[in-house]
Formats: sequence, structure tokens, C-alpha cells
Amino acid sequence: MNKLILHILLFVFATGFLHAQVPLDSENEVFLNKLNEEVNLFTDRDLYLSGEEIWFSTFVLINNSFEKTDLSKILYLELVDGKKKVIFKGKFEIDKGLASGSFHIPGECLSGNYFIRVYTLYHRSFSAEYYCAKLITVINPEFPLPKEVQDNDTSTINKVDLESHVQFPAEEIKVVVKTDKAVYGKRDPLELKIEMPDIGVGELAGLCVSVVRQGTFQRPEEFNSSSLNQEKNKHENLQQIFWIPETRGLSISGTVLEKNTQKTLANLNVYLSVLGENPQLHIAQTKDNGVFVFSLGYISGSNELYLGVDPKDHNNIQITINNNYSTEFGQLNINPVSIDTTYKTLLEEMLVNYQTQLVFSRHQEENSILTEKALKVFSNPEVSIRLDDYIDLPNLQAIFYELVPTVKVREQEGIRLIRVFDPKTEIIFPNQLLLLDHVPVFDCDAVLGLSPFRIESIEVVNSTYYLGDNTFRNVVMINSKAHDFAGYDFPEGSFFVDYQTLSSGQEFASPVYKNRSDKNSRIPDFRTLLYWSPEIKISKADTTLHFYTSDNSGVYDVFVRGFTKNGKPCFGQGSIIIQ
Repeated sequence: MNKLILHILLFVFATGFLHAQVPLDSENEVFLNKLNEEVNLFTDRDLYLSGEEIWFSTFVLINNSFEKTDLSKILYLELVDGKKKVIFKGKFEIDKGLASGSFHIPGECLSGNYFIRVYTLYHRSFSAEYYCAKLITVINPEFPLPKEVQDNDTSTINKVDLESHVQFPAEEIKVVVKTDKAVYGKRDPLELKIEMPDIGVGELAGLCVSVVRQGTFQRPEEFNSSSLNQEKNKHENLQQIFWIPETRGLSISGTVLEKNTQKTLANLNVYLSVLGENPQLHIAQTKDNGVFVFSLGYISGSNELYLGVDPKDHNNIQITINNNYSTEFGQLNINPVSIDTTYKTLLEEMLVNYQTQLVFSRHQEENSILTEKALKVFSNPEVSIRLDDYIDLPNLQAIFYELVPTVKVREQEGIRLIRVFDPKTEIIFPNQLLLLDHVPVFDCDAVLGLSPFRIESIEVVNSTYYLGDNTFRNVVMINSKAHDFAGYDFPEGSFFVDYQTLSSGQEFASPVYKNRSDKNSRIPDFRTLLYWSPEIKISKADTTLHFYTSDNSGVYDVFVRGFTKNGKPCFGQGSIIIQ
């Protein structure tokens, strides 16, 4: 076990120097043979309506066990239809072997079988056929149901070629599910006790719990996992490219080329800015093959990025960005969905539940399950002025002269340049970094020609600042009022791009009926999914979950799935009756 952790630490250390992807060779093939990363996917159920939310939980094992050190920190998830068209894609953080969240099924999805596949960047070193994939069925009530099966064979709902991704563990750890009552009323408090008598305290990695309407989960006992650990000749399925795992959060990589000849450019500084409320600045130098890679940490949502180089270093460049999502698919042959008449009542109830939630849903804030680990760049400037606090001046050169005396404008060979005076040493230094709306700019003369009426503020960092391997003696930051760069023209080859970072998930929330007023509320509460927890821990050999029933009557199934720390699967089930 200690040798395994050592391999991971060496891998983490190595990724600070390697490219995002490199040709496969004997050295990195050793890592691929020694480190097997297995992703296991669980969902709250496997029968949905278009427009509903899918809740999921993943457990990531390394060589069939959970480790304190993650190999990969980012999980890629896709919802794919029968024609292998990606309907949804998202990125989620892996923390101590666990990743969870939810995503919305688009309302325009047609009735059919879909599959969810999950993988890491490390998995892309292997054939896509071995990614973890799970089948689900989606019904769109706006369109007629598919043709009924004549023999009433309900098993056809999930008939699909996914055998290599599905396991039915022969030896699983039993989870005992108990309730405090045999029958519950509507909006009653419910206590669900989960016991694991066969393992000791501290042996459990985690469990996910789903309480769903009976009939909406066809095969809860199956374990969907990446199948690399089952492949005897794993080396035969390696790709020609070795993808370095994302050990420090999100990454973005690409190549810088000479535009005309398409030759790669080495030892060239590439600048990346993350725009928005939490701006970032990164600088990376291209390797011998022109490749660069940035680590963006754990920022979430859709972010606008800027990428470019200093045109004085090279003025005829082309930057290409790698797509971290896989565009390859294995042999996943999905049969058309078939629903018989026994599902009619259930689907009608699910539709009422869904429509009721849309109309009467309580306001729920999206509690982010992400931790922002990105630090704001240059957050403590020595000089900071807002131009609206002063009288109007004709140009930026006059503003620097009158309002920012430490910044000097000098002319050299007919070109205006910015210098910064250090009052401590009484030395004037060349400006080493000029930012316009958090984006590096290199044409000082063009910046000084911008209209001062479009500028909101000016800030100056007048001390040594370290950014990665780069050292700046001073930084001048100019911010426009409209955040539109005040009309500055960026050099050819640089570009802006909307880049998907971590998906902002929300924690599952359900109504609470603590008092008579809550219980007598006239807001209807119809839910197909009564309770969901992506991860629970067992203490003292058992734990008790508390939640409330809804206005639905009938039978709800309870499913508990997970793993021990040494990679053994855990499974338990039960049911509750609501009258």
C-alpha cells in the first residue's frame, strides 16, 4: 500500500513538469500498468422524465482500494443518446475518491434509452470502450410513448450491450436497512437506520442512499464501473497518447504554432487570463514540441478565458486548445426503449409529481458543493485610484502624471513606454506587466491612446511579485468601466474563449414538516425521489437518517450502495409504505 501511495506522489510530482499529453513510451507505460484508476457510478434511479434532475455519486478506486491521495481530481460526465450524441457534459471535483452532483435532463430529449459515461483524463490513455457507462431510460410525456411490447416483457426497458461495464458482485458487504415504523402517513417524520454488522468502524469508504418510488429503479443491484481492472491484456488497449492525470484541479492545454509553416514554437511564454468575478492570471512556457499546460484550480461555471503571447516574442502565431472531453465511443449498442402498459400508471404519477414541483417548487438556493481554491491575483496594490473621484483629464498620460506619480511615461524612439518609480530605492524600473481588465497587454503606446472616459480605475503593485516561475518588479493594472478593454485591439493569434470549468452542483433538499403549520401547508408535495444522499459515513456500526414523507401514497424503495476502503462493494435495500 505504501508503494502505491509512493507511485501516486511521484506521479503528482511529475505532472508539474510534463505536458498534458505526450506520446506513449516505455517509461510512462510503466505508470499505466501499475496505476489502475477505476470509476464506479451510482444514480438515484434509472427511469426519468425529460426535464427531471439526475443525482449521481461516483467512487474512484486506485488498484481496487481507496487512497488518501487522489490520482485524478476532475471527473468528466456525459449524457449520451442512442446515436452517441452528447446531450449534456460536465466536470466535477473528485475529493478523496468521491465525486457527486446533479444535472438536468434537457426538456427536448425524446423518449429512449440513454447512457451516462464518466471518466478522468487519465482514462483517455486507454480505449473509450472501457470508460464507466450506465444505462438510463428517459420518457418525454410530450410525445407518444414507443410501441408497446406485445409479450409484456418489462425487461426490455433496459436491454442494452453494456455487459463489460456492469458488475453483479458475488461477494458484497451486506447493508441492513431498518425503519422506525412499518407504515407512515403523509408528511410524517421518518427515521432510516443503516447498519453494517460485517465490517468494523473505519473500514467504510462511503455509501450513497436513494429512496425512490417503486418501479423507477430497474436494476439497483448492478455496479457500473470502468472495466480496465477486468482487462487481462490492458496494455493492448493503450492509446498512442499518454494523458497526464489532473492532479491539481482543472487543466487546459494546447500548442503554439508558427501560423504559416505550422511548425511548433518552443520556449515561448503563453499568457492565460480567467475573466469574471474571480480573475486569474497564469503564465506557462511552451515545451520543445510547442505544448503548454495550465492548472486552473477548482473554479466553477462557464468562464471566459484569454490566451495570447507577447507579439514582440513572435507576431505570427496560432494557438490550438486540446479538448479534454473524449470524442471516442466504445461499442455501446442501445436498443430502442420499449414500455408496456404496466408502466402507464407509474409514468402518469411521475408526470404529476414533476409538473407539481415545477409549479409549486419552494425557493431553494443552490448551495455550492465546490470550494473555491483560486487566489485573486494582485489583490493588494500599493496605489489604487478611481477616476470618477477626480476632475477630467484629457488622456491617460496626463492622468499618470497628475494622479499616479510613481508611474512615469517616457518616450523611446518615438514610442511611449511606462516606467515605475520605486520610492524606497528611488530607482525607476521598466514596467514588467501591464494588465487591462486583468488581461496582459504589450502595446503601451496603444494603451496610453485609450479614452480616459472609458477607464474606471488604475492600480499599481510596486513591489516584487512572484507568479509561478515568473518574477515581476512591478505591475500596472487598468480597469475599464464596461469591462470591454476600452477599445484596445489585441494582436493577431490571441483570442477569447468560453471555457467550461467545474459544474456548479446543488445539495439535495426536501421539505421539512417540523410543526403543525408546516404539515398543514396547502403547497402540494409530490416527489418521485423522496431522499438522496451521495455520501454517508457509518459511525459505531450504524447511522440514522432523518427526513419526511410526502403527499404521495404507495411504496418507496430504499437502496444503499457503496464501497469499503479496500474496494469491496456494499449493498442493501428495503422499502417503506406511505398511506
